[in-house]
Amino acid sequence: MYKKYIKRFLDILLSLSVLILFSPLLLLTAILVRIKLG
Repeated sequence: MYKKYIKRFLDILLSLSVLILFSPLLLLTAILVRIKLG
């Protein structure tokens, strides 16, 4: 019964850490696009 909750928790944790890791890259991309398009 607990396995389902543990898996869900780990999934959320993993996606959050990936999001935190890639946020500077996404921010940089957004800034570059904004500069290119004006």
